[in-house]
Amino acid sequence: MMRQVKIHLQHLLPKGAKTDEERQLFPLSKEALRLMGEVKRMLEETYGEIREAIESLKSKKQAITAQTIYAECGLSYASYARNPEALALFRANSTHLNQKRKRKRKSWRRS
Repeated sequence: MMRQVKIHLQHLLPKGAKTDEERQLFPLSKEALRLMGEVKRMLEETYGEIREAIESLKSKKQAITAQTIYAECGLSYASYARNPEALALFRANSTHLNQKRKRKRKSWRRS
């Protein structure tokens, strides 16, 4: 019986290479895979926490700002600013940013 082995590959730049066209496939170590899984879990956790905090603030009819999110769940802005999905969720729901967008639309319509 033949045993199958999974090999995980990633496109990386070899030493000295500078462009995306020069990327080559390199195998990932078990440790690298474990660390990538851990990072993925942490990013998903952050997204879930910010989503819950935003929903809670909305239900309380409170402003959605970096400060109120911190007060609600303890996540600092720096912790979700590095997570593109969590940052997009914050920006889409931010009270301040939504007001700024509305003002910009109104001034654009007048001109």
